[in-house]
Amino acid sequence: MVLDIEEISDVLKAEKLFQNGIKNVNDLSRVDHEELSELFEISQDEARKAVQRAKNIVKLVSEFSGDRAQLGILAARTGVKVDAFLDYLLPKEMAERLRY
Repeated sequence: MVLDIEEISDVLKAEKLFQNGIKNVNDLSRVDHEELSELFEISQDEARKAVQRAKNIVKLVSEFSGDRAQLGILAARTGVKVDAFLDYLLPKEMAERLRY
């Protein structure tokens, strides 16, 4: 999974997220951890960690200026690969500009 959030990292869990209206990291960051815990039958602590990680990624992406040099720092701080940011998490226009 792009976000590499261990607690929800397998394909079946990703599919279950999608079926429950959680289609991106922004949606995941707004989910109640108790709901996520019930959905995946994981501990509330694991669910809280997954939601918190999504919140951290959303916050850091929103603060990202679009500077190519900072993209590697953003990837390191979030644990998300640069290619995943470019393919899935950054606005399309910004990602295209950073690719070339």
